[in-house]
Amino acid sequence: MRQKYVTFLVFSILFTVVTTTSAVEYLVTDTSGNVIDNSNPLNLGNNPSPKTIRLWMTYNDTERTATNANGGGLMGGGARFTSNDSMVAAIVGPGSSAVTNPVNQWVNPLTIQFNSSNPNPPSIMQASFTRGTQSGLVLDPTVSGIGKILLLEVLITPGPTINPSGTQFTIVSPSGAPMSYGSSSQQYYYGAIPPLGQSIGTQPANYTFTVVPEPTTYVLGAVASGMLGGVGYYRRKKVAKKA
Repeated sequence: MRQKYVTFLVFSILFTVVTTTSAVEYLVTDTSGNVIDNSNPLNLGNNPSPKTIRLWMTYNDTERTATNANGGGLMGGGARFTSNDSMVAAIVGPGSSAVTNPVNQWVNPLTIQFNSSNPNPPSIMQASFTRGTQSGLVLDPTVSGIGKILLLEVLITPGPTINPSGTQFTIVSPSGAPMSYGSSSQQYYYGAIPPLGQSIGTQPANYTFTVVPEPTTYVLGAVASGMLGGVGYYRRKKVAKKA
């Protein structure tokens, strides 16, 4: 029984490793390289103000080899950002100014779309990017089996009702702009049959991260309110004694 359990455990670990490293993935960091996700929220500060995040694509050695084959490289893709509550935090432009094309690696202009059905601030922003007729972006060697390439820089702004719990953003790969590689004359897609003849990866899975303001904003606010309440009580008590 014990041996069966150990065998099952080893299989589970191997299955987890294989499934988590067999596809290109999104990754979000701040401008200092710190990972931003639900465990490590993006903090907009004590006096909440816009901050820039970086969106990366990660890959493994198999994906790198296939992507760079025959003089190829990463050709383009897309990302759709959705804020759970855009009144708490959102991506706002106006226009495409909320999204930056790092080192001008994509053919300008980037295609930026905001959902217009919702009132401001918009809750959805989609960015599409491509190399056009230029050669693909060659993926650098991996480190410990994982590599990453910078896709976009995006400005996250606090909304009018930002609160201590913040809000969550979700990033998905839009069906109309999937991650592609190869060359301008022959593009392939992750999850499809690449030049080497085997299937590599899939489109990036959903990625979520949380945006919050600095907690001390609310702590100080509560302290200030308490102090004002105390002063008011003291003054009322003093007036009552005189009466």
